[in-house]
Amino acid sequence: KREEIEALADEYETINALEKGIDNSELIKYEIPQIDYVIIHEMAHFYEGNHGKDFWKIVESACPNYKALRGKLKK
Repeated sequence: KREEIEALADEYETINALEKGIDNSELIKYEIPQIDYVIIHEMAHFYEGNHGKDFWKIVESACPNYKALRGKLKK
């Protein structure tokens, strides 16, 4: 699944910019691993629209240490 998620990176950025118009300038203050987690998290929504068990399995398959990275974002 990691390869599939990574393959969607360009598509995700285009969709995000055009449809959602989300300003991710806040991400600049984080380290690359946290930014990677955010991208993986958002791209996982292409497979699962909610934050259920299957969603977190997808995130974990691409980012095994997502819990630690997520915790750092919440601080």
